[in-house]
Amino acid sequence: MSLLGVSRLIAGCIGFGVAGLSLPQASAALVGALGQHPVVLRLPPSDGLSFEVMTLELSRAAHVAVGLERVVDPPLPGGIISDTRGQRSIAVTGMRLADALSLLLSAPQSAYGPARPQGYSVEWPSAKGVVHLSSLNAKTSFLMRRVASFELHGQPFSESLSAIHRALDPAFPTSVGSAGSVTGEAWRTPITVALTDATVRDVLDALALAHGDLSWYVRCRSDEGEYAGSTIGFASFDGSGVQVNARVH
Repeated sequence: MSLLGVSRLIAGCIGFGVAGLSLPQASAALVGALGQHPVVLRLPPSDGLSFEVMTLELSRAAHVAVGLERVVDPPLPGGIISDTRGQRSIAVTGMRLADALSLLLSAPQSAYGPARPQGYSVEWPSAKGVVHLSSLNAKTSFLMRRVASFELHGQPFSESLSAIHRALDPAFPTSVGSAGSVTGEAWRTPITVALTDATVRDVLDALALAHGDLSWYVRCRSDEGEYAGSTIGFASFDGSGVQVNARVH
């Protein structure tokens, strides 16, 4: 499908045009073209994980930090690996980030949720900042919990995840294993942040912006956004990623 055809498709999606994303005028610098890095959306998303992967791919292509908050996928019925019925591939290379996200968010719901793209709220920053996509209940999500103090002074970025978990769970181990690679240059970058009376989301945003080349994501066991058993991760614009799970109390 041509970019013109994609644009017409977007225009026909009720409630999910750029205006539907509440895009502030000051964010124009954040919605530049995705560049020439090939980007293909496979729609509709087969599950929540595929929605996450495509969102982070768009973030990487546009070089814009995204914070994604979602519910983990439930087990699929026996014998089903993923739901790809009716999927089609749409190239969005060179499209504005706002338009590409609009296209992704307006995709029909997968039969095997909870991809639920229509259930995501989207918040665009009014200046240079992090674009937030969330399917969690803002009133109960642990991301809205306030942290009295969070500080890192020149430590490698790879240490930030365990520091976040310790801010929420003082008994969390100082040294923990993580999924993904922490050996790349992105994770050796020294990081300095100092926040007081900030939400967990504020902390994640500050870390992403201080680093300058990554997005963050959180997966919870339900849309209530409980911390126990959740996963907090970062996805670098170089394609690498790292995540650490909360303890299950």
